[in-house]
Amino acid sequence: MKKNKQKIEVFDEAFDKGEASINFEQGIVTEGLSKIVKLPPITIPAWLALEIDMLSKLQANSRAAIIRQLLVEAIQKKRKSGNE
Repeated sequence: MKKNKQKIEVFDEAFDKGEASINFEQGIVTEGLSKIVKLPPITIPAWLALEIDMLSKLQANSRAAIIRQLLVEAIQKKRKSGNE
């Protein structure tokens, strides 16, 4: 489990520096119990980029981790509202 966390941290740092990107063309790669989804580069509104940066600094976390957190929260909210 430590290896997966280390891989994520290394990727997060590279992603934050602009040295790594996420590419959907390769699909989903399964590693251990987690799945890595390759996403294409996307353009986001400036307000969202600022919000991600602010949350990143507030939580002392990487931007990639914040994006992952926001995606999980959005999906959970959507599932919950769909079940009501």
